[in-house]
Amino acid sequence: KLAYCDTTARDNATFYNYGTPDAFDIYDVAVDNAGNYYVVGRIKADFTIDTITIPSHNNATWDGDSQVSCGNAFILKLDSEGNYVSHLVTSGSAKYDQLKTATVHNGKLYVAGTYKGDGTNSFGLGDKSLTVSSENGMWVACLNLDLSALWATAIPGATVSGKNSIQLETMDFNTTGDRFYLGGGVQGGIVISETKTVSSQSTMYNGFVVEVNADNGSVLNGIVAQNKSIGKTYGIVANSDSIYVYGYDWGRTNDKKVFLDSYDLTLTPAHQYGLLNNNGMPTAWGCAVDGDKMVVAFRGRNQFTFPGSDDTYSNSIYQGGLLFLEFPGYDFDESATGPGTGLVNTNSSEVHVYSQFGKLLIAGAEGQDVSIFNATGACVAHFTATSSTESISLPQGFYVVRAGAICKKALVQK
Repeated sequence: KLAYCDTTARDNATFYNYGTPDAFDIYDVAVDNAGNYYVVGRIKADFTIDTITIPSHNNATWDGDSQVSCGNAFILKLDSEGNYVSHLVTSGSAKYDQLKTATVHNGKLYVAGTYKGDGTNSFGLGDKSLTVSSENGMWVACLNLDLSALWATAIPGATVSGKNSIQLETMDFNTTGDRFYLGGGVQGGIVISETKTVSSQSTMYNGFVVEVNADNGSVLNGIVAQNKSIGKTYGIVANSDSIYVYGYDWGRTNDKKVFLDSYDLTLTPAHQYGLLNNNGMPTAWGCAVDGDKMVVAFRGRNQFTFPGSDDTYSNSIYQGGLLFLEFPGYDFDESATGPGTGLVNTNSSEVHVYSQFGKLLIAGAEGQDVSIFNATGACVAHFTATSSTESISLPQGFYVVRAGAICKKALVQK
């Protein structure tokens, strides 16, 4: 399927007087249960597919330079064979507006993006209008699958210490589907409410989390995710007891620059988990969970080591990788336990071993002899489990737990 933008040179082109080589950005694709595709992004020139032209705006003075932020957001719906069904573009006027992420959830299409106002104070999606200032900000919207808009909300940015820039990287729903979370990097601030603005703690991009009501688009809460240098948020997992944030922060020690941080449901920090050790400017690039398993993408150079593992990777050039993690007994997406049943599937007869807040927890071993060994093989604890979940405070480190005939591994971090 060929979809293309007009490559004619702009009327005021200087360097790009031979044509316009880069006039659109596709940022995400969502799929519904019928196999239809929803493509979102930004166009800086008219976009054509199946003889249908999708019009562009916010580009009257653009000279064709791909580094210039201008243009407008679009949503393109295709059927399961890739054929054009319908489209929607923003209306009104802005310096630019774009959509960075999309997902189909509970039969609705949710989209999120960024904008910069031009002083005219509004742009729109369908029959929904957004009132915005001239600052950089974010916006979210919910649509029926026929692309009729149900609601749209602007989340303004704020200039703090002379900075005002937001890069949106992820939109993730909680397990019950009544809230979703936006994450990325912010320089300056994000307006959460009339009385609350969260802002970066350094002059560079800092990771953020913003919580949104999925039913009406109201902003519920937000934080800047503890960054001290440059960093971003690239994944958010929220269930009935905790919120987990995956990202990177070069202001932390080498063993925690790529991290998984936990928060309670009020976005109060609970714990920081370092996922790898690297001094070569590592970055995070997304994560996914399935039950007690998580896979994260990362990039960096020089030597990589991993907590609880003897594996070492070393390369002087930048390399990307996938890290597969298992948290025995902890159901991230509550696919097994269901909402409200806690960390462990208590209906299971299997012994589960996991760490939380600097403690080692052993579930399902009631009545069994339990031995705990440290990384050198020394036995540091031996007892008979008398409750459904035993909790033991131990120094940070890697441990092997033997409960009856079952052996499990766990990493305790302070």
